[in-house]
Amino acid sequence: MAREEGIAPGRCAVLVRTNRQASPVIEACRRNGLECRTPDPDKSRHRKALEELTAYLKTAANPRDGLSLERIINAPCRGIEPRTMEKLQEYCRRAETSLPEALQAVRQAHEAGEPCPAGLPPRCAAAVAGFSRALANLIQAVNRRPASPAVAATATAGAKDPETAADLAEIAGAFDSMPPPEGIRELLQSAALKSGQDRFEPEENSLNLITLHQAVSKTINMTAEATPEDVAAAYIGAWQGGCKGITIYRDGSKERQVLSVPGQQAKNGAAPALSGAGRPEPRNRPQSIRGVTDRVRTGHGNMYVTVNIDEEGKPFEVFANQGKAGGGDSAQIEAVSRLIYLALRSGIPAEPIIEQMQGITCCTAWDKGVQVKSGPDAIAITLRRIAGGGRSAEAVQPRLMPPDPERSAPAADGPHCPDCNSRTYFQEGSVKCPSCGWNRCE
Repeated sequence: MAREEGIAPGRCAVLVRTNRQASPVIEACRRNGLECRTPDPDKSRHRKALEELTAYLKTAANPRDGLSLERIINAPCRGIEPRTMEKLQEYCRRAETSLPEALQAVRQAHEAGEPCPAGLPPRCAAAVAGFSRALANLIQAVNRRPASPAVAATATAGAKDPETAADLAEIAGAFDSMPPPEGIRELLQSAALKSGQDRFEPEENSLNLITLHQAVSKTINMTAEATPEDVAAAYIGAWQGGCKGITIYRDGSKERQVLSVPGQQAKNGAAPALSGAGRPEPRNRPQSIRGVTDRVRTGHGNMYVTVNIDEEGKPFEVFANQGKAGGGDSAQIEAVSRLIYLALRSGIPAEPIIEQMQGITCCTAWDKGVQVKSGPDAIAITLRRIAGGGRSAEAVQPRLMPPDPERSAPAADGPHCPDCNSRTYFQEGSVKCPSCGWNRCE
């Protein structure tokens, strides 16, 4: 614009959403010989202190504001480490409670001399209990005092920058006439619109780089039942109202989200419960379970594959055994079986497991007209039979070796087979087993 339209660089500005996005813009300006002016770094520090102070006020005005609570719980440093927060969040999921209620439970147990319900060490439990007491006092102060005294009490609890606290208290004076806590709520709305604005006098030959913060883009949180028409109405309404930009978030559209209500995912039919790191948790195994065991002939000998079925008739777990304990084949098959076992119990369907396992080739063999390429392929074949409805866990086998009228096998008058214990027969100078295919030359 400066070169093609003759507009002075000082009349132009580049807007970035975060400070991290400013570095490429500054580098590009330097390569093109254009001076770029950025906001004062002290202003960024002032903004951070103001955001922390407003987070204290938000938490005091609404204790269920989990985002603000997590921001101030260790600001300033109180010894509440990330590992402590993980244990608290795990306790919240297990007890189906909120973080403020978990903090209160830890404080009550600490004051009564009882074990911490969240499993925290004594030092960490003492730090959490101290913060919970300070937060309770702050909530009382904010809900009972006018806006400016409430800001002063908040600054005493956790302000890092006294100058920022004094500036916010001066702004809060305009809301002292409102009854508490309405004055604080109006103050927070005003502070949100003023905290993210970068202001400086433009210079004629310098490009202005401005960071946009809370005042520009707001998030509209919609329920899981929101329709595309609802989203369209929100965007059109924002445009008609003169908003610079909005963001839409629909509840349950992501596996992990910042704010959630305990039990809401199950109510909305969302994905199964996840652990703290976001991983699927294996289902608990019942005491008794039905299953099918197949004997599959492989290039390394017979393999016995057991597939147990859940109450819906789907594969729940897999066990496979091949060779003697301690051998290489046995160890590899056991490792594969354990991984499949965890995958099935974690809710992963059998089809993708079969797709990954089938076709793996080692020493091939034929079993009842089916080519078995390896041990993993044998597990995939058995899983396909069960998952595809070829076999049922309730099927009853009338006889171990049902007669085949179309096949006239020689009389089984030899010794017992060492693999399947069936009777063998002599044919063409060798001993053969009609059941599993074992043979030995005589």
